[in-house]
Amino acid sequence: MGNDITYRFTVIVAIHGVAKYLDKCLKSLQNQAKFTNYEVLMMLDAATEEDKEVVSKFKDLPNFKMIEVNFRNQSFVRNEGIKLAKGEYIYFVDGDDYLSELALYNFDQALKDKDYDIVISNYYLDNNGKIRNPILKPNKLMKFDNKTKNAKRIIADFFFRGYVWNKVYKREFLLKHNLSFLNVNVFIEDSIFNYYCYALTNRIKFISSYNYYYVNRPDSFLHLKACNFVKQYTNSLALMRYSSSQMNLLESTNIWFFYKKIMMLWFTYLGTKQTKTSFRKNAKTVIKKINNIKKLNFDNFLLDEEFFEGVKVFESYKF
Repeated sequence: MGNDITYRFTVIVAIHGVAKYLDKCLKSLQNQAKFTNYEVLMMLDAATEEDKEVVSKFKDLPNFKMIEVNFRNQSFVRNEGIKLAKGEYIYFVDGDDYLSELALYNFDQALKDKDYDIVISNYYLDNNGKIRNPILKPNKLMKFDNKTKNAKRIIADFFFRGYVWNKVYKREFLLKHNLSFLNVNVFIEDSIFNYYCYALTNRIKFISSYNYYYVNRPDSFLHLKACNFVKQYTNSLALMRYSSSQMNLLESTNIWFFYKKIMMLWFTYLGTKQTKTSFRKNAKTVIKKINNIKKLNFDNFLLDEEFFEGVKVFESYKF
């Protein structure tokens, strides 16, 4: 353990325009039960006055720290948080969500039997105050003993294991491999980050406790226009496929999972007000891109400045 480790956990909260939800989030961190060895980095990123007003109520608490940055980018905020963290493990929390009161205690208990790099928990969905169980039910028999299979899970089960907010990460593991979030136009940068994490370790544990409440709000990033959604989705698939070819992990991006995801793209298009002609034209373009990804043809993607930036970051990782 490094000399700069002071806490068991560092909780990094990226804050920008979430004042309506932020008080509940920070109170859930303040009121963690049966566990006190943690710090909270409240990362105000070009935050609104309303955000700052909420944060001001917590900034004088002993383990809460207010940090103002001007990245206007959640990936950069999280990367800065990793640099500043003094916790043995890092937990990324979104400012519009909140934790169960035993979240950190549950993670700490899970880490007592073995030195894991990643611990995954289950979560609830909060739809306007109505709490629902997640799509995937807990499975105590879930194993993570094969790195290729671990990485494949990000493709196969995008919506559960792709997120960062239901996981804690060993800081030493992230620093050792120079892992960081990409500033590229992809769908859910969390999944790209986790893809590389999963490909680099089998020291992963799943716990069945429900530690996180994800608030499904209509103005969130996930509620994109179809055209933006499709572009970002194909970019994320291409980047994972491209990097897997460089890591000898092609099996981790088995094309069957890509076709499974195409169905999602079709449903996205169907939910838009497009003419049949427009829909067919766009769908053909998407299918062509997916087929190119399957054939490891990335010529068009490598001409995209944002995708190329993602490749450069990937090349900085230490495998």
